[in-house]
Amino acid sequence: MPDAGEPAGVVVPPALDHLRDKPDGAAWLADLPRLVESARRRWSLRLGDPFRSGQAGWTAPARTADGDDVVLKIVFPHDEAQGEAAALHHWASRGAVRLLASDATDWALLLDRVHPGTTLADDVRTSDATRLHAGAVVIRDLHAQAAPPSGYPALADVTATWADQVEDRHARHAHWFDPDPMLVREGVRLLRDLVTDDVRQVLLHGDANPGNMLLDTAAGGREWRAIDPKPMIGDPAYDPWPLLEQIGKPFAAGDPAGELAQRARLVGGAAGIPAGRITAWSLARSIESVWWQVDRVPAAERAARVPDLQRQVAEARVWAGASRAAEAH
Repeated sequence: MPDAGEPAGVVVPPALDHLRDKPDGAAWLADLPRLVESARRRWSLRLGDPFRSGQAGWTAPARTADGDDVVLKIVFPHDEAQGEAAALHHWASRGAVRLLASDATDWALLLDRVHPGTTLADDVRTSDATRLHAGAVVIRDLHAQAAPPSGYPALADVTATWADQVEDRHARHAHWFDPDPMLVREGVRLLRDLVTDDVRQVLLHGDANPGNMLLDTAAGGREWRAIDPKPMIGDPAYDPWPLLEQIGKPFAAGDPAGELAQRARLVGGAAGIPAGRITAWSLARSIESVWWQVDRVPAAERAARVPDLQRQVAEARVWAGASRAAEAH
C-alpha cells in the first residue's frame, strides 16, 4: 500500500523524495502514474520495479512485446534535460546508450538497456587509471561527431550567467563565508575567459561523472556508455572535471595537485584535449559549485555547514595547483 504522499500504482524511489518539497515537483509526482501508464501503453511495455538511483527522473527496466530489454525514463521537466533525447539521437549509440523512441510532451524516453549496467563509479575492482581511460574514451566518442548547428544551449551563455551568479552570491554571503576572495575572482575570470578562446566546439555531455557511464558487454567486449546528458555546445575541456574527481580519492593523495594534473594528462591524452584546459575548467567549475551550495544553505545551518564548504574550497585550491602543474609540464 503506497503512503499518502506517493502516487498510487507507481513506486517513487527515495532519490526523488526531494521533489515533494517543490510545487512543480509535487505536481509532477502526482501526475507520474498517468505518465508511466501512457508510456506503457504507447510502447507496449511490461514494467519492472523502478531503479533506485537518479534524482531527476523516474526510470524502470521494461520488456517490449518483442521481448527486448529496455529502460523507460520519465524525466522531471527542467531546463538542463531539454536536449537529452536530441543528444542521444545525435550520438546514435556511439559513446552513449541508444535512444529507441521518445515523447517530447510527456518527457518520456525509451532506451536500450545495457547489461550488466555497472556504473564506472562502482567498478572498484578496476584500477583508477583504467577507469579514467575508459571514461576518457566515452568523452572522446561523444565529442567525435560534428556538433549540431543549433538546438542546444551555448556553454558561453551558461558560464557567463554562472560568473555573474558567483559574484552576486559571494557579495551576499561574504559576511559569513569568505575564505578566499582571490580564488573566487580567479574562478569568475575563468568562467568568462575560457569560452572566448578559439577551440573546437562539440556537443558536450554536461555531466560526465562516472555514475553516468554504464558497462555494456552485449557485444562480447567491455564498452562504456553514457546516460543522463545535460547537453550544451562548447569547449571539449569542460566535460572531464567530475570524472577526474570522482574516480578513487585523488584529494587523499600525498600530492593531490600532482595527482590531478597527472589525471588530466591521462584523460586529455585519450580524449584529445589539452590537460591545461581541463584543469582550468575544473577550477572554474569547482568554484561555481561551491557558491551554488553556499547560496542554498539555510541561515540556521550555516555554522554546521562551514567545515564542509571549507573542505570544498581547499579542493578548489588544489585544482589551482593542478592547473599550474599541468601548464608547466
